[in-house]
Amino acid sequence: MEIHFLQVKFYSIGVYLDPEIVGHLQQWKGKSAKELEENDGFFDSVIFAPVEKVVRLVVIKEIKGAQYGVQIESAVRDRLAADDKYEEEEEEALEKIVEFLQSKYFKKHSVITYHFSADSTTAEMCICAAPVEKVVRLVVIKEIKGAQYGVQIESAVRDRLAADDKYEEEEEEALEKIVEFLQSKYFKKHSVITYHFSADSTTAEIVVSLEGKEDSKFVVENANVVETIKKWYLGGSRAVSPSTISSLASTLSTELSK
Repeated sequence: MEIHFLQVKFYSIGVYLDPEIVGHLQQWKGKSAKELEENDGFFDSVIFAPVEKVVRLVVIKEIKGAQYGVQIESAVRDRLAADDKYEEEEEEALEKIVEFLQSKYFKKHSVITYHFSADSTTAEMCICAAPVEKVVRLVVIKEIKGAQYGVQIESAVRDRLAADDKYEEEEEEALEKIVEFLQSKYFKKHSVITYHFSADSTTAEIVVSLEGKEDSKFVVENANVVETIKKWYLGGSRAVSPSTISSLASTLSTELSK
């Protein structure tokens, strides 16, 4: 009798590692990709490197949370038992994960994100239904005053809002607050400006990282302004950087063709 097993793929997996991990993997320098792929020791080095790690699962076939919970519980329990590390505490921790997932239902494009702390003692799980969060990061390559950048973004966003007949007092006030936030900043080379757009597109957090200073943050809460800032950076032919759009299209095309 011949039995065939069909493995159904429910999600695609993305792995994001802090760039500092390279410094913890120097012993593997010079190895080919194939050599690393076949060496579990290398992946142990990755797992235990003291840097933050993010694993993001994007659902490609609908699955019940209870079903996914059983999968992860079984897989983790078996590995813990094999390493003689499955005790009451571990059992209780797994039960909490299963309980958290029990009532969820993952439609296509839902996102499950695992955020592992640098010391490997905690992991945060985030469940996000589509649409997903977006992050745009700008790295300064030529010094610019915050006031100058503020004028650029204010002008670009205002013109786009006006063209869509969405520029009212609330939008004007939101833009003024952005300009005020940027006014006192001075962006040297390698400074970083990060826009974090919420999944529901109603807010955007701007994080400014300057050398030798603590990060400063500002939250944009006007949905029209948030949407227009996204369009400025991600809006195809309407976007500020053609090279960014070209790169984004190429990457997404490759992913979609898999």
